[in-house]
Amino acid sequence: MRGPLLASAVALVVYARHAAAVPIPFKNCGKPTDIISVAALDASIWPPRGTPAPIQITAIYDGSGKLDRLLVTILYGVNWTFETAGGMGIAPSGGIVPLPASMPLTLVSPSLPIPPGPTNITQTFTSFNPGAKNITILCKANIKQAITSVNAVLTLTYDGTPGFPQVNDPLGVYGATLVVTENSGQGVFCFDLNTPLTSLVAASATPIPDLSFWTRAMLTAALAAAGLFALRLRGI
Repeated sequence: MRGPLLASAVALVVYARHAAAVPIPFKNCGKPTDIISVAALDASIWPPRGTPAPIQITAIYDGSGKLDRLLVTILYGVNWTFETAGGMGIAPSGGIVPLPASMPLTLVSPSLPIPPGPTNITQTFTSFNPGAKNITILCKANIKQAITSVNAVLTLTYDGTPGFPQVNDPLGVYGATLVVTENSGQGVFCFDLNTPLTSLVAASATPIPDLSFWTRAMLTAALAAAGLFALRLRGI
């Protein structure tokens, strides 16, 4: 009897894991020729409630309370970290932080070149809001060729207008479009997501201040090391 019981228990566990994996309803706005092709992008919880995922944006403010820059992390074939240029100097107005229609990003991690091959990455996005649950994302993808250069552009909207509210509005519709290409113009990926319940910008009761040069350097080094470690886990 132990054999059948054990087999049943294993089957239940496998079924529970699959039942908990909810496909993320994102739009692949790229082309079939893009370097990264995603076979699965599943979430442990969807729609998200208070926890931005699989793209999470952190707003960093200067000493006067103006938006200085955005730090962008996304799981899409690779654990990516990007950053806008600093010194944006955008003052919130009426609880809304207005943004340009599009913002170029600089790659923080992983280090280039990114080697080709299949990827199977699981990452947990931590909640910044009281009562919100963490979200675990599973991404199965294939990198068709080595990625040797990266140009990224982000569009971030709230109810169709570029910007985001300082306090999450569960009735608003938040959108993010991230287009990544190589210097040659070859598409790496294009990701488009709308979430009606949760802002893609990690909310904070108080603005996150700017960091010192040395603190930023240490964080950048830590992110690069984490990206390299993830690639090594893939056996590359």
